[in-house]
Amino acid sequence: MKKIIITATIVFALLINLSGIQALTQNIDTNISLKSSLGLSDDLISLPEVLLNLVLEDKQSILKTDEVIDRYLVTDLFINNDKANVTTVIIGVDGNIVAAIKGYIQTTRMIDSRTLVFDNKSHITFWNLETNEQEHIESLGYHHDYEYNPLTETFLGLGREKVGTVEVGGEDLDIEYDTIFECLQNGTVLWEWRGSEHIPFNITEYYLFNETRKGPADWCHGNALHWDIENDYIYFNARSLSTVFKIDKKTGDVLWQVGAYESDFIMYDKCGNEKPGLFYGAHDIQHVGNNHFTIFDNDYHNRTDYASVTSRFVEFVIDEDNMIAREVFSYEGPSPSHYSGNRAGVDKLPHNTYLGSFCGNGLTPMKYWTEVNQAGEVIWELAINETLAFRSEVFYAQPLFEVDQESLTSIRKENGFVNFTVWNSYRSRITTDGNLSIYDSDTLLLEHNFEFLPEWEPTELSIEIPLADYSKGSYNLTIIIENSDGLQAVGYIIYTIEAVAVEGWVIGVSVSVAAIVLIGAGGATYFYKKKK
Repeated sequence: MKKIIITATIVFALLINLSGIQALTQNIDTNISLKSSLGLSDDLISLPEVLLNLVLEDKQSILKTDEVIDRYLVTDLFINNDKANVTTVIIGVDGNIVAAIKGYIQTTRMIDSRTLVFDNKSHITFWNLETNEQEHIESLGYHHDYEYNPLTETFLGLGREKVGTVEVGGEDLDIEYDTIFECLQNGTVLWEWRGSEHIPFNITEYYLFNETRKGPADWCHGNALHWDIENDYIYFNARSLSTVFKIDKKTGDVLWQVGAYESDFIMYDKCGNEKPGLFYGAHDIQHVGNNHFTIFDNDYHNRTDYASVTSRFVEFVIDEDNMIAREVFSYEGPSPSHYSGNRAGVDKLPHNTYLGSFCGNGLTPMKYWTEVNQAGEVIWELAINETLAFRSEVFYAQPLFEVDQESLTSIRKENGFVNFTVWNSYRSRITTDGNLSIYDSDTLLLEHNFEFLPEWEPTELSIEIPLADYSKGSYNLTIIIENSDGLQAVGYIIYTIEAVAVEGWVIGVSVSVAAIVLIGAGGATYFYKKKK
């Protein structure tokens, strides 16, 4: 099936005026940066001199293929593990910084098309990238990871508590457990889950695979969670146990666990071999839809090979009926350059590419942000020397959509169904509103409301175009996809009716397809997918 992938470099602040459709054909200046288009002031880029020099002079940015869609990477950077010298930056595909904000930030979330939220330990900041306005609330005391629910405006994050003691090396140590709690922005706790009530301490397991840092015996070392808001499930990653737990938020029950510690599932790698674990010492669990998950396998405390130093991106699928967990994709970063013993993460992007950060403590000073396709081929990579990063977030400057070329064939003049696949401009935890409009010149042919699926699951649309008044000829139809924040992607198709046999019927409809995105400012990138 041939598809046209329609993408563009589009700025937030310049949105199309539907009354001026003809303006779409004008030449557009493509040399407008995200930073200038968002109205961000020059003093926003107030990087420490050592970091500024590092990023400008000691980086490598490699664009491998034209598969890469123009987008922005949000990540934290800190030099030599120095928490006092940390800056969160937004980096373009060319590797250049387009915006930055100072502070030690472990997790950054995109909560709408323009707004980042992050916690820098002292306070939580909502940062509007279009206006550069910032709103601060007092830090809620989470560690490692948190989620934000835009429907309830509540936070869900990881906490800690000490329950009991254990003798380690002749000394009694407190056993430290992870908790998960939801609270209002004023700190009022609405819900809490305690790991101590669900994951019993195992002294043998602790001695084999755990570490004690800063005093207490850190039993699970939770470092990531994913809140499936629409179904009210939480996926909790316990790094020390190399295991992910599914929690029913309504009841607090652990529904299942998968990983190296007492897994409920039989586990297989992508070659079909049964494995005792699919990941070790991992980070960044994400549910990407339909019981598919991504995780960054740090390969730390690998229980099958203690000498192994191969960090990976992993996608696996859970079969809850047959209790099977199966790896469906993995990418092994070259060792030792890409080994990341801690930190790091991976995102699954639209069009089934994966972008992750090999940016924790490793074996070499160079750190890598890498994007690969389904074949495991590197299509983009950014390398920066002598820095660390926790994890990254990706967003686009507009929604994305594909047009199925083969669907542009109709046997009846009264209607023609065109199939679209659409994605929102950012990864949302919830379904969000969208709108698709089709114009013939400045005449609106139809308008269709839909919902973008969460987690960048592809939203499939089959749209009926009214053709009753059309005769033989070619017609330029403009497609506009708009999300609930007003960001738009625009393209057009050329629909050609060649012959009419009897009234009301079309014979031999052929369709010439062109795709262009012209909105406010920016250039366009298009390519066809080969038929599989």
